[in-house]
Amino acid sequence: MARRSARALRGLPLARRDLHDPTGCRPDPDRPLLPTSRLCHRSHPRPAVPHRDDHHHDRRLGGQHRRATSRGLALGSNRRGHARGCRRQGRVPAQNRGHPLRPLARCPVRIGIDLGGTKIEGIAMDASGRELARRRIATPAVRGYDAILEAIAALVRDLEGVTEGPCTVGVGSPGAISHKTGVLKNSNTICLNGRPLREDLARRLDRPVRLENDANCLALSEARDGAGQGRRCVFAVILGTGVGGGLVLDGALWPGRQHIAGEWGHNVLETDGPACYCGRRGCVETLLSGPGLAASYRALGGQDGATAQEIASRAACDARAQAALDLYCARLGRALGVVVNILDPDVIVLGGGLSAIPALYTEVPTLLAQAAFTDDLTTPIVPAQHGAASGVRGAAHLWPPSPLEPRKGAAP
Repeated sequence: MARRSARALRGLPLARRDLHDPTGCRPDPDRPLLPTSRLCHRSHPRPAVPHRDDHHHDRRLGGQHRRATSRGLALGSNRRGHARGCRRQGRVPAQNRGHPLRPLARCPVRIGIDLGGTKIEGIAMDASGRELARRRIATPAVRGYDAILEAIAALVRDLEGVTEGPCTVGVGSPGAISHKTGVLKNSNTICLNGRPLREDLARRLDRPVRLENDANCLALSEARDGAGQGRRCVFAVILGTGVGGGLVLDGALWPGRQHIAGEWGHNVLETDGPACYCGRRGCVETLLSGPGLAASYRALGGQDGATAQEIASRAACDARAQAALDLYCARLGRALGVVVNILDPDVIVLGGGLSAIPALYTEVPTLLAQAAFTDDLTTPIVPAQHGAASGVRGAAHLWPPSPLEPRKGAAP
């Protein structure tokens, strides 16, 4: 890479010039690019390359810092009023969203929590991705929100008993954090919706907590060291009690502006389909979830109470089961066709309980090719390499292997 001259760097703000070494190499990736107004020349070293106009930049930064400080003091009373209003409306004040209660020092062990509708699973994972411990408990959804919080906290304490020290905690959950209110939205575990799940867990655990959609955790896990490793665009799908999706681009999660990227489960597939809890009819989730396959089997005259896995295993000797499975595969092909037409991913990774059905890999690729707007579809459909453990591993991956101690008051 060509060296950057002093003349080339002179036009950059100090916040960016400061990150270049004398040889003009790339900035250190471990040092974030902070807003200029949050820097001052006393706390950050001068650039390694001398510049004649450094004094001018330092004076300018000092003025920005003084203006920002005075503006913050002037808004102090307004922030207190904003916080009181948020509490009355059930929202999280913006200045409190995601702030750590107790910064952690370097920690090589990460805990991942997969919060599902029927079970909560946790693992402790070291810096190399090796699993040190695993625990699973039933989700106490019928006992409500507080019971779920306590169950997660107890699971973390149990895992830390094995690791013999505090660990970072990442949580994968259905739904996503609303940027407008700071509380959880779109979760099919209804008691979590409208609740500040991340902040409440952080208070109980006395540390920062990172929370992501469970399908995003699956996508991150498989892109990092699973079936999507080395691929630039990875689309991962959960086919289970619910249906979700996550997107990873160049190794990083892409949550989207509203934090709903990959949420194909609530695209309408059949306008005259069954009602969905979201208020629409014929959503992908209602048709392609495990309960959706079971409902199709019953509608064709099949046995009531059969699970999706039982229906798939009966397909060879039960014509109704085969018809239900054929319908399921046709719907999955059409639904994934929309994803391919928009994203054109390098690979589609399937996770969740239904991802173990062999027909999804033998029949759906042909049906997908018929739905995609191309004459030569080469996108592979593959099972998650880490299987049922992929989501919980992705939750652990929400933290880097050895995170630096966060700055006081910084969002995790």
